[in-house]
Amino acid sequence: MALVRPKNVPVTNLSGVLTNTQLPTLDYTKLPANVPMISMRLTSSKGTGLIAWDSTIVQQGITYSSLTKRFTVPRAGKYKINFNGFKGAAYGLGRLAVGLNSDSPTSSSNIGHIYSDEASAYDTLVTEVIVTLAANDYFTFCMLEGGLYSASNDQFNFMTANYLGA
Repeated sequence: MALVRPKNVPVTNLSGVLTNTQLPTLDYTKLPANVPMISMRLTSSKGTGLIAWDSTIVQQGITYSSLTKRFTVPRAGKYKINFNGFKGAAYGLGRLAVGLNSDSPTSSSNIGHIYSDEASAYDTLVTEVIVTLAANDYFTFCMLEGGLYSASNDQFNFMTANYLGA
């Protein structure tokens, strides 16, 4: 599977010197058609509770139910799950948990957790985990505190999940 396409990208090293470095980038056009993956976006603000994703970017094999707010994987193996969100200033503190086979993950029973103590500021929330899942396992994203900011012309909240292999 050809996953990497090198590019020359200017990068500043620790000494502040600008260098040309080969950085890998993922070429999605060369991925096999049967690799389970999904990427979704949230186009409106969201308070506490399970996140109802509402815009699909890429969906292949991994299913999302808008009714249950669950992502279900089609086969056993290792998966990388990523969340990148933007906490709204009006929501106070921010805490998100990624649940595995759970619709109500907590800060102590989750597979990924993010906390922001910036009560009156906007803040970026990011987590990425690699987990081993069985076929038909599911995962969820749940705001335990605070909320996510988004608007139709200002969208910051994304998730991705990819199958890495057995």
